Amino acid sequence: MKLLLLLFLMAHFSLFALNVKDFGAVGDGVHDDTAAIQRALDLAEAEESKFLAGHSELPPWGGHGGHGSSGLVFVPKGTYRLSRPLVFDRHHLLLRGEKGATLVAAEGRDLLYLHCINRAIVEGIRFQGGRIQLNVYTDNNDMSMIRVENCVFENAGQESIRAFNAKAKEWRGVPPYLVHRTEGEAPVLEGNPEYDTSPQLYPNSTIFTVCRSRFEGSGTFICGGSDQFVVEECVFRRVGGTRPIFHNSGQTNMRQIHCSYRSAVPGGPTEWMTREPYDGRQENYMGADVVCVEDSIFECAPDAPLSFLRTSSQPGYCNSGIRILNSKFQLEGAPLLKFAPGSLVNLLDVRGNQLLDGMSAAVAVFEQPPTREEIDKEIRFKYFDVAPMELQFKFLVANNVGFDESLPPVLEAFRCEPPSPEVLAETAVEHWATWFTEEDFSGAVIRPEFAKFVTEDQAIQAACDQAKSGDSVLLPGRRLTIHRPIRISKGIALCGEGTALLVAAEPSMQALVRIEGAGETLLENLVFADAQIGVDIQIGGWSHVFRNCLFLDQRNTAVRAEQSPRAVLITDSLFFAYGGLRTNAVHAEIQRSWICNHPLAENMGFFENFGGEMVAEYNLFVPILPRMDIGEYRSRSEYEDLLCGNNLRWFDNHGGKLLLNCNRMGGEFGGMTPVYLYGHNATLRFQGSYNWLGNYYTRCCAVYCHDDPRAVLLQSVIFNLEGWLGPNAPYHVMGRDADTDQDIPLLMLPQIQASAILFYR
Repeated sequence: MKLLLLLFLMAHFSLFALNVKDFGAVGDGVHDDTAAIQRALDLAEAEESKFLAGHSELPPWGGHGGHGSSGLVFVPKGTYRLSRPLVFDRHHLLLRGEKGATLVAAEGRDLLYLHCINRAIVEGIRFQGGRIQLNVYTDNNDMSMIRVENCVFENAGQESIRAFNAKAKEWRGVPPYLVHRTEGEAPVLEGNPEYDTSPQLYPNSTIFTVCRSRFEGSGTFICGGSDQFVVEECVFRRVGGTRPIFHNSGQTNMRQIHCSYRSAVPGGPTEWMTREPYDGRQENYMGADVVCVEDSIFECAPDAPLSFLRTSSQPGYCNSGIRILNSKFQLEGAPLLKFAPGSLVNLLDVRGNQLLDGMSAAVAVFEQPPTREEIDKEIRFKYFDVAPMELQFKFLVANNVGFDESLPPVLEAFRCEPPSPEVLAETAVEHWATWFTEEDFSGAVIRPEFAKFVTEDQAIQAACDQAKSGDSVLLPGRRLTIHRPIRISKGIALCGEGTALLVAAEPSMQALVRIEGAGETLLENLVFADAQIGVDIQIGGWSHVFRNCLFLDQRNTAVRAEQSPRAVLITDSLFFAYGGLRTNAVHAEIQRSWICNHPLAENMGFFENFGGEMVAEYNLFVPILPRMDIGEYRSRSEYEDLLCGNNLRWFDNHGGKLLLNCNRMGGEFGGMTPVYLYGHNATLRFQGSYNWLGNYYTRCCAVYCHDDPRAVLLQSVIFNLEGWLGPNAPYHVMGRDADTDQDIPLLMLPQIQASAILFYR
């Protein structure tokens, strides 16, 4: 019966553009629309569209599957009343609301629960009421990506967004709910008793992005942890309430957000963000615990003083950093940062901030300052008992207006000086504030007519040829086989309705898409699978934007743009390929993306910058090194005498300017050298990042200088260099002796400047 219903719906509707009103939703705020919206969610993914990436006959690699197309669930303008939580327990979802689309939760119930989700985009939805409005469980899946954009969250009883895993004793994720499905019936959620009794929470292995959204109410706005949690261009208005406002762990980046707090009540919050046990459960610190705030505003009412952050009450930290730059605060006399007894931060970088209220406030207050003996013997690196690591601290507090910048005397020894204006200017690379989006392509929307052509690529090519500059070609969110490269000869948008999967008919194909004509080009909601190159840009002088694109198994590089384009932006995308971007663009950016190298790549840089300027920020890098067994790379005897190994690195910068900002570079599968610098004009600014790198498969250094660079600034970075690999490794900066062509370890050049940087040895 269920199969017949599915076939009927597939014939009657477009499977990959599912309008909830086609399934019976009314949207008048009176009728119960739960069942109708749930039916649309249940049909939103085509199981046959998965692509097995990284496939190899060489053990242990059998492929990294699960990536492919996804359908679009569209919610027209209206108010949709729910009587129970909406559930999505598949892998990929794109949920988009028309302006004015509102989902109203049942009293005391969650609104939308994403169970074991791998990739989800939620756009343009207003969430009202309920307990937890968006509850996300990823089961710590690698390559998970969640993006919330242009949404409104109002009056959540407990949390607007929750993104925490619970941790079982045997190191597995515990979901908050058990999902029960009966043939032909809507899914039913049951509280998971193991979740309620699991003692710890731990961050998701996820990029979780919240941008251009608004939050208002008295519940917690964001409760969660991710390897990269990015909050940009959002407004938060807290009104009263006793719950924490933000509770985040892992790595959290906030930029251009505006927060205000009023109507304080007894027992209400005393800080914007807490990093301590939440609802009685201690967090499990995986990797780094880092928070970075830039260009933001935090205001509180005169009768409601708020600090920005109170640290965890758990003694010590593991790779922790707090970085607050160029922001404005109204604290009403409260300190900016509060440190609980027994806690400390490894790296503190507070610069260029301003008080708005005219009152003096301390940058940091230690409720019980540690003694030097406690620092030396008790507050230690997490793995100090199994590895010869030395824990270090750096405090960079300078140029803040209205703040008391003093530190406890025991910590003054760790204070460092800011970089000079000359070095800052030499290494400056600005990211562009605005890029074009699909709204800028206001011409016709053209859908390929597949029934008229023998192959799918012929239909897509005909649509692209028909399109005029400023038009959009819209592809269905399903698998599409490409026999010949799709040629784009004018400035158009090529987008998926949902996420369209373009698969090369033969892996030897040179490219899936070629951009040959003049004009700005947008590629959005697309998956490029197989072929030597995903997208080959063969014209210069124009800008090209990639948004929500996946690049799988490209043997050469995902995007090649070597004809001097004006600019290239790749954002909110995923890479599992031999290379990511190879370009001589005047300006290039890679933002908020999950980046993983193909396991058989070797002796190459993943991103290559030839002479222009490149910015990489808020990305998550996870290295998969070749010919190794997961968990055994530290002890493989055949590599014990090699410093170079397969010599993989994330960036090759050939004489250009490179800025790495607030990235997270893994990981437990073996690190990679972050940057190679070629040519005497090359510059690098490496800042605000956490890096777990260096082993016998790579060059075992943070930066490798093939030639003497023009300038290098290492600033506010944690380098965990896995020093237990041997007494001679790893090295911080290495260079090359031009006469002997040999590596020079521990290289120190006058061009290399460092400030507030941590090396773990």
